Amino acid sequence: MARKEKPTALVLLHKEIIRFLKDPTPEVLCIRGKWGVGKTYTWENLLKEVGKDVALQSYSYVSLFGLDTLDRFKLSTFENAIPIASIATGPTMETLGENLKSFGAKALGVIKPGLTTIAEQAAFLSVRNYIICIDDIERKGEKLRVIDILGLASLLKERRKCKIVLILNEDELDKTGDREAFDKYSEKVIDTSLLFEPTSAEACQIAFKGTETSDELMRENCQKLEIANIRILKKIERLVSDVRPHLTGFDPRVLAQAISSLVLFGWCVYAKQDELLRYTLNERYKSRYALNDRKLTEDQKKLDDLLEAYPFGLVDALDRVLLDGIQKGFIDSDELIEEARKLDDNYKNDSLRHAVQGPWDAYRDSFDDNMDEVCKGLIHAVKTYPDHTPINYVDGAIMFLKRMGKPADAQQVLDDWLEANKDQPRGFYDIRSGGFSVQDPDLRTAITNRYNSYSDTRDRAEVLFKIAKDHGWNEEDIALLSKVTPHEFYEMFKRLRALSCGR
Repeated sequence: MARKEKPTALVLLHKEIIRFLKDPTPEVLCIRGKWGVGKTYTWENLLKEVGKDVALQSYSYVSLFGLDTLDRFKLSTFENAIPIASIATGPTMETLGENLKSFGAKALGVIKPGLTTIAEQAAFLSVRNYIICIDDIERKGEKLRVIDILGLASLLKERRKCKIVLILNEDELDKTGDREAFDKYSEKVIDTSLLFEPTSAEACQIAFKGTETSDELMRENCQKLEIANIRILKKIERLVSDVRPHLTGFDPRVLAQAISSLVLFGWCVYAKQDELLRYTLNERYKSRYALNDRKLTEDQKKLDDLLEAYPFGLVDALDRVLLDGIQKGFIDSDELIEEARKLDDNYKNDSLRHAVQGPWDAYRDSFDDNMDEVCKGLIHAVKTYPDHTPINYVDGAIMFLKRMGKPADAQQVLDDWLEANKDQPRGFYDIRSGGFSVQDPDLRTAITNRYNSYSDTRDRAEVLFKIAKDHGWNEEDIALLSKVTPHEFYEMFKRLRALSCGR
């Protein structure tokens, strides 16, 4: 006889919530877990799933976020009450009207100036035989006490025959100073307490419903990073959904890379994994190409191992467009398509890919005495394929050649790269805004000199006006205004008045 697979903790938790919904017995259920893991999301989905089989036919959802008084809490249970059949739409003016009708003519008669408190008490008296979800307990207003919340839950259960579900992040109660009171009184009030702690695989199952190949790839990448926060998973899903239509016409590996990068960068930004992001942008390529003068620290080694296992190699131009979009809140579709087209061309040209990546592969994956071959390969890659050798690639090549005792070859790589990119716009050389650092001093100086060689054609008065308006400036603004003579400043100040009057 085949051995039955043991149900997971999440499956058992679902069964307990479904039992709670189908059983008419008044009771208090507590669902505990960290923010973002999907406690409320799962509760509401199961409530809809059980539907007409829910034992009690009236439902009220109350978020305590910012609620400061017990009276406001009581009134909210009445205002938000809806029939179970209306779960999909939630409270409306129509459902509120039905609730008011439940007062009867006598109760409605007390709703007049000066008697609002009486009306509110009367409204609360009608709350009976409800399923009531009390959410965000840790985010309640300062004046609303935990003992009052639990006391009301107990009253609703014992006197009003209600079923209560409490949803909270109990760890946050420590920060608000409410943990002691919650622990002291919860034992007397709560009948069943469930810890909602899904694994990454379970969280992905909850958050992602898509069935396309790209959806599966997204799931796999999220699970590799062990992301279990539903909110972050849903944000990543939106990113992939926004990008996918722009990349479907390219080589499938372009979309695969985009999804891999969106998951990694989305996690870094939304979960505030700042150290991982900095390491990925500024240090990863030096470790990958053995260019670090110092050994990695233990923390850096962990980050490097994580990226290696994920796997993630180097940040390229497509990655930077995606990261920039995540940080700004929108992705520039024109830039995305442009960089995707370049990468697509790269995939279509195996000889190009071998020329660019081959020298490093030969260095990293071989024990042969092939230093000359590697050096010639780097020189050839930068000279022949400048569009596919980003600044960090050139930086690594120059540092490697110098380390191998070939300063002339390093200078040739620098000269070839500058020549190949001589027609690039000024912003191409603005390494300050690129989110990464250039390590080789000669390359850094050359880029800075090239950047400074462009003439700043901005209107000086406009720049001065913008500084006054925004209360801020940058090095470019200082460099431009430092060339202005006192007489020119005088003329500019006269213009500023006209500029300010015209806006």
